[in-house]
Amino acid sequence: MRKKLISFLLIFVLLLPSFAFGADATIDYDFNGDRVTITIKEDSYKPVSIVIEDGSRKFYIDQKETDVDGKAVFDTQLERGKEYKCTTNIDGVKQTETISVEKDSPEDPEQPEKPDVAYIYIKGYRDVILPETEVKINKGDTVLSLTRRVLNSKEIDIKVRGGYVSGIDNQNEFDKGPNSGWMFTVNGKFAGIGAGSVTVRSGDYIEWLYTTDLGEDIGNIYEDPENSIVDNALDLLDDKNVGEKEIIEMVKDITDYIVHAVDSLKSKDHVKTVLKDFRDVNNIFLKVLERLKSEENFENAAANSLKIGEMAAKLLSYTDEKDMTNEIILAAKESTGIALAFVNKVSNESRIEKIIEDLLEVSIELNKKLLEKQPDHIKPEQRFLAVLPQEYEDSVDINLPGILLSLATEKGITKLDLSSEMLTAALPMDALNEIQKKQGLKITAKRADKSVLPNTVQDQIPDGSFIIEISEVSQQEFDKPIEVGIPFAGTYNNEAAVTVFLLKDNGNIQPVGGLYDSTVKKVKFFTTHFSTYFTKESIEDFTDTENHWAKKEIGVLAGKGIIRGKGEGIFEPDAYITRAEFVALITRVLGYDENHQYTIPFTDVRQKDWYYNPITVAYNNGLVNGKSATEFDPNGNITRQEMTKIISNILENKFLRQENLEDLKEFNDFEQIAPWARESAALCLREKIINGINEGVFAPLENATRAQAATILYRIYGLLIK
Repeated sequence: MRKKLISFLLIFVLLLPSFAFGADATIDYDFNGDRVTITIKEDSYKPVSIVIEDGSRKFYIDQKETDVDGKAVFDTQLERGKEYKCTTNIDGVKQTETISVEKDSPEDPEQPEKPDVAYIYIKGYRDVILPETEVKINKGDTVLSLTRRVLNSKEIDIKVRGGYVSGIDNQNEFDKGPNSGWMFTVNGKFAGIGAGSVTVRSGDYIEWLYTTDLGEDIGNIYEDPENSIVDNALDLLDDKNVGEKEIIEMVKDITDYIVHAVDSLKSKDHVKTVLKDFRDVNNIFLKVLERLKSEENFENAAANSLKIGEMAAKLLSYTDEKDMTNEIILAAKESTGIALAFVNKVSNESRIEKIIEDLLEVSIELNKKLLEKQPDHIKPEQRFLAVLPQEYEDSVDINLPGILLSLATEKGITKLDLSSEMLTAALPMDALNEIQKKQGLKITAKRADKSVLPNTVQDQIPDGSFIIEISEVSQQEFDKPIEVGIPFAGTYNNEAAVTVFLLKDNGNIQPVGGLYDSTVKKVKFFTTHFSTYFTKESIEDFTDTENHWAKKEIGVLAGKGIIRGKGEGIFEPDAYITRAEFVALITRVLGYDENHQYTIPFTDVRQKDWYYNPITVAYNNGLVNGKSATEFDPNGNITRQEMTKIISNILENKFLRQENLEDLKEFNDFEQIAPWARESAALCLREKIINGINEGVFAPLENATRAQAATILYRIYGLLIK
């Protein structure tokens, strides 16, 4: 019920708020309810009187003297609906004015209470779906609940996913591109939060509009819009009451979003924005992995994850910038790894084979894109690339089904390139033994507890060095060395000297090489078997290399266990190195196990000789040849051109041959280089492994020294692992 306020009106005050009597006197009227206050201002201590009458009687009479401030205040109550004469006398000067009081207005009749209502309007990209409609508000109504109720009552389809309206009247998000979908306003303002979070109030005007440009085309302009589909997907996955059906619908929608985003790219300037979406989407798929139970849904999620990887590979066509290219590759590898994780949740073999077929095709396509960007001198290699999700902080399980290994071989894949936070592994397909090829590859890496080790061992393991225990279910050695990377967060003075140590069952430790990559904080090394490892800086000093030009290279390789001295503290850097000694160093650099049961045709290499195993391994792996079909000459000094031939045999697994000999011809002694060694020497020259000994002198027939061999191996090691 509403009442009008009763006010007193001083008629002449409608024109002026106050009026003057003389030069200095003023009178002010102030109304408050049915009372009037009259304030007169004059000089100090002046006599003032006031008479208010209604024509029949004097209604109010009073007199005062102005105070020290020259002010006199009169206050009285008057009847409503009458006019009064007000006569004031200020120090003998009189003035009369008329004042009037409005009658009390009659009360408005009480109106019956009306229900609270809101208004809703919906327009899609075809036409108006719902004209302005008045809707009664139910207690607790949100924009979402009210919209649903209205559309259901009119049999208009509405799709809602995790509180996000994805479709109305079969007009769905992404129908008009990656930036299209539904947005709503309340009283002309975009809410910026989900429709289920906005409470409807009486009189609200709700408007649903279809946007094709993230809201810009409908008046919602903002420079850095949040990706609502990603946010809504995360909200949905946080809701434990959401079922698998709704999760899979979200997975499909978010995959469609990425496909549209990539297909709609117009320039490389937008790649960075889309790339952020890839990272967000991969995180969503990891959460999906935790929520699903059904094999059919695992299969569905795997297919969508592979589609994300396929789109990531497509992004490579839009940029040549190195950092962005690396981010794209990472996103693609993550998608493949997530798809593989979904595969490992499936037991139906026919389903597994189908997904793996697709998975390998996506990986091959990614590899094809990478080969297009690869330098011309790098040998093309078909790799299976995957970043594997790590469920636990201190451990990771890598599971490659036997069918994956079999199909990978059929498709010409030559290497498995796998990575996670705990472990990286680059496995040549021909390094897998027969059991692994048949049963699959199951690798576990976990962080071991340093405190359970003997104190003598603990003292050798510095802070920041993780003890990583790696195992493989077959417990068999690999047929060839593989490259493994483990984390390291310790301190060091010389990055090149950071070394991996094998922790033996008896508590002894043994250096096994390694090269530290500070960008990923991992140390990579070659091995033919898994065990327990840790990492620390290691350099070995020799008394006779203190002032030698190759001191750094010798000390680092000796600290890694690759080269050894000739005695206590002695290296003999300028002594010649034999063919057998150099071959032994090569097998250590490459991480070969020297216990293989190989045979060789050389009559001058006997089983009792210390160099029998390294020469046997190197020969059977195509790294060295003999002086003839039956002679190896193990104790003969190795020449510089012989070294280039062995080195090129190693590098040709990674680099293309160097058939252009022009740079080599610049040496004055080019004609002294044997024809069989020229391409090898040119390759070593191109990769900056071997240089001339002087200006214009290559010295192919000169015997190599131990220091020269150490320097060459130092350079090779970095090339092979990097």
